[in-house]
Amino acid sequence: MQAHWQREYPGVDTASARIDLLERSGYSPIGYFPLPRHCWLDNFYWPMQQRFPAFLAQRKNSDAARAIVASEEQEMAIYETYAAFFGYGYFIARKVGI
Repeated sequence: MQAHWQREYPGVDTASARIDLLERSGYSPIGYFPLPRHCWLDNFYWPMQQRFPAFLAQRKNSDAARAIVASEEQEMAIYETYAAFFGYGYFIARKVGI
């Protein structure tokens, strides 16, 4: 799983490390919240997964299209399996001095 994140999202890090980066970059953190699991499954992954057959058909089931679908399916499987150990979050910050 670690190799996946380093390959696909090399900037991924812990929430505390991202808050530290914000502060070192001249921002004052106001808030942080992780997105609930259902947001990713119900509103992103599953709807995208339902469009895979049409995506592949439009691209004549090309090797490139199949590779894209396989990559997305791998990420979905990782998320569904390990969602208790990682997540996606949003940060709200204000530029210091403004």
